[in-house]
Amino acid sequence: MTVLTVYLVFLLGIGIIDFRKIQDFNDYVLAGRRQKLAIVTVSLMASMIGSGSTIGLADKAFSKGFPAIWFLAVGGIGLILQAWLLSEKVRASKAVTLPDLAQKTMGSQTRFLVA
Repeated sequence: MTVLTVYLVFLLGIGIIDFRKIQDFNDYVLAGRRQKLAIVTVSLMASMIGSGSTIGLADKAFSKGFPAIWFLAVGGIGLILQAWLLSEKVRASKAVTLPDLAQKTMGSQTRFLVA
C-alpha cells in the first residue's frame, strides 16, 4: 500500500510541475513543440506498437513461427524512418492534427476527407 501511495504522490508531483509550465493549447497537446527527434520517435513507436501488437505477435509467432516477427520489425523500421524523414516537416507546418496537416499541404477540401 505504501508503494502505491508513494507512486501516487510522485505522479501528482509531476502533474503539478507540468501544469505550471502549460501556457497554451500547443503546450498541452504537443509539449510546446520542443521535444527532440529521439523523443518524438519513441513516442510514435509507443503509440503504434503497443501491447496489442506485442500480444498479437506472440500468438502469430506461436501459430506461424519466426516469420511473424517481420510484421513488428518492419513496422518499427518504418516508424523510425517516418519520424526521421517527416517529423521536422510536420512540426514546421504548425499542424496540430492530421486533418490540419492535410489542409495545409493539400487544401481545405482534403481536411474533410481526412477527418
